[in-house]
Amino acid sequence: MKMKNKGLTLLVAGLMGICSLMGTGYAEASEFQEFLNEDTTEKYSDEVISEQDVKNSTLLNFENKEAYAKIALEFSNSTDVGKNFKISEMIPIYDGDKNFIGYDCRMQIDNKDHGYVIVDNRLKEDYISEFNLNENATSLFNNLVEVIDEETDVNTNNVSVEEKVIISNEATVYSVNIENVVASTATGIEDPESFIEELENQDASYSNQASYGHSEDAMTSYPSNSGYSYVESFGVGAFIPMLQGDAEAHSGKFACSVTAMSIIAEKLGISRGATYDPKTINATYNKLWKDSGTTTYKTATKYGKTISYGSTYDNKLIPAMNSLARSKGKTVNSAQIQKPVFSQMKSYLRNNRNFIFGYSVVKGSGHSVVVQGYHIGKKTTVNSNFLIIADGWTMGARYINFTAHGGNMSNTCMTAFW
Repeated sequence: MKMKNKGLTLLVAGLMGICSLMGTGYAEASEFQEFLNEDTTEKYSDEVISEQDVKNSTLLNFENKEAYAKIALEFSNSTDVGKNFKISEMIPIYDGDKNFIGYDCRMQIDNKDHGYVIVDNRLKEDYISEFNLNENATSLFNNLVEVIDEETDVNTNNVSVEEKVIISNEATVYSVNIENVVASTATGIEDPESFIEELENQDASYSNQASYGHSEDAMTSYPSNSGYSYVESFGVGAFIPMLQGDAEAHSGKFACSVTAMSIIAEKLGISRGATYDPKTINATYNKLWKDSGTTTYKTATKYGKTISYGSTYDNKLIPAMNSLARSKGKTVNSAQIQKPVFSQMKSYLRNNRNFIFGYSVVKGSGHSVVVQGYHIGKKTTVNSNFLIIADGWTMGARYINFTAHGGNMSNTCMTAFW
């Protein structure tokens, strides 16, 4: 079901919306592994692989694990000539039709975690769905496992080989299963039967979820002998994040659109402390919630209190931000574009205009994120345009390959503020 209001996508947070991001609990899902019906032990590997190990693998044969390793290593080592990346883990990724589509490659330098690269065989030319090459950043799989460890009583210290699998079935959505607990970067709680039915009924589409620092930190210049070339990158000031847990703990509420507006309010100086000061978070979040007409569709107990999860519409964002600005004796400029293309996004960012990007994700539910920059790279003659976003999962950003994933995002809307 596609929830709309005057053609505008509903931005939902929670079980039926992309924004709950693990915050409301988990469900038993013993059928999850059965759904795969694959012998993943043949594809998982914790063997440390360096570029020297695969330098003779010249053909991109996607039947061959080394081909994926070669792509990940070539890309990582191209970001900085002085770095020497190795792969310490390769976690297989499957789509909703049980097709093997790639690997979550955990990168290391000198035996220390240094991010990850998602290599997706559905993408053409560069095959890089997303990446995270910051020091101390771990793999996508481990990020999800760590959240399970923090949010549940499941002991994730000894994850079995059979459980080292990622499911990717929708744009920006990844799921894992540890001890019969399904954890998704999208919906948090997963009912096993509806989850499996949803996977089986979905068309395979590109997916991604990651976290990393600013563009200039991850992408500098490529060496001339690399197949990858750097084009340009740009960020609108310092990167501003906001964690879902802070919103829940200090305001008793969470909605992705309200979180996005809070980040904008902090970045524009409308409400200093809106993303980190407990009292300011409470005041700002509740005002934006009320003024945007955000409605509660479910509640859950967390932090010893009842947390409300809500949703609103794209056309409510500008009035809510205007109201907040007026209450602070300030003004804010704004504009809204339906179905924006990358050139429009780039133009707004180049003019120091951050924007909230809303899009439909799964069965009518949507997501809302703040775009704070872009990165453009290419392999051969094809550009890959990455959006640098904050969406409440970690304190870092995500570089989403918009060139690859944009076509799978429907009902998109760009709401800019400056």
